[in-house]
Amino acid sequence: MADPKQQSSEAAANRVTLARQLSRRHMLKGGLSDNLEAEVKPKTQAKKGGKTKLAGWKHFVAGGVAGACEVMTTMPLDVVKTQMQINPGKFNNPVHAISSIYSTSGFRALYSGMPAFLLQTSGKAAIRFTAYAKVKEGLVMAVGEDIVNENTTASNLFCGLMAGAAEAAIWTTPTERLKVVKQASIGNGGKSMGTFESARVMVAEGGISNLFVGLGPTVVRQASSVGIRFMLYEPVKNIINTINGGEEGGTLTYMAAGGTVGGLSVAINNPVDVVKNISQSGKADGLSSFGIARRVFSENGTAGFFRGLSARVPRVFCGQAVTFAAYEQMAKILLQL
Repeated sequence: MADPKQQSSEAAANRVTLARQLSRRHMLKGGLSDNLEAEVKPKTQAKKGGKTKLAGWKHFVAGGVAGACEVMTTMPLDVVKTQMQINPGKFNNPVHAISSIYSTSGFRALYSGMPAFLLQTSGKAAIRFTAYAKVKEGLVMAVGEDIVNENTTASNLFCGLMAGAAEAAIWTTPTERLKVVKQASIGNGGKSMGTFESARVMVAEGGISNLFVGLGPTVVRQASSVGIRFMLYEPVKNIINTINGGEEGGTLTYMAAGGTVGGLSVAINNPVDVVKNISQSGKADGLSSFGIARRVFSENGTAGFFRGLSARVPRVFCGQAVTFAAYEQMAKILLQL
């Protein structure tokens, strides 16, 4: 015969469970939730939050791999974008630019500056994701996790701005300088120097500072680009997930979200990119960034600040689609290590 005390305890436990279930149903109808879901689905919650637990070096590796993947897929469009920006009126559209470059300089010209671009893009992506994670950690320590979570848009924008500025100051400016000089020489004749030889000559002629020509506009471009992308990535991804029935998407969702925020960011800051490329290509004629901007406006009007946009948007759309998708997948792999 069962122990009356044991029966009473079991009955009480059943009543508590039933009460919690009824309470949860009531809250869900009102659009709320409680901790029961976390108890029922601990593995799902851990999976969703696992990415934020990556160690610093894992952010660096995942970002580096993502950047390298981006270079392999978008290099020709980057060459076209630079050529259209520093040679106004020379090309009618990206297709005309590609065919002209190919006919005059061959297929290899479409990958001109690739060593610098590979170093630059993989390096800056590694720095970007690592810096973003570190700035986010510092922000949580400074103002508290609750405030950061309650203001995700503002906090993601701030962390993205800081990460973009860091990558520009540390890595992007000198490698972008080398890449732009290399791409600007296409079709000029003469023997083309390698990336490292170009760096040696630049340092010999003007010191280390010669590699950091265009630092100001590069910092502005990268900070604004990265800030916008990190601010919008999760909201855009959530919209895509909602359209797909509310389920967490995979690689295609990451690519769509990454490409969308990448395209939006360059459409906003293309004027800065035009000034930066003119400054770094050696065609500034001693003008400051503001002087270059005035000259562009006087020669071509507002349209001059959007030169190369038709090549830059698809390049960055594809590049950020690959970058975010590759980073997400690498993060999942590294999380298991």
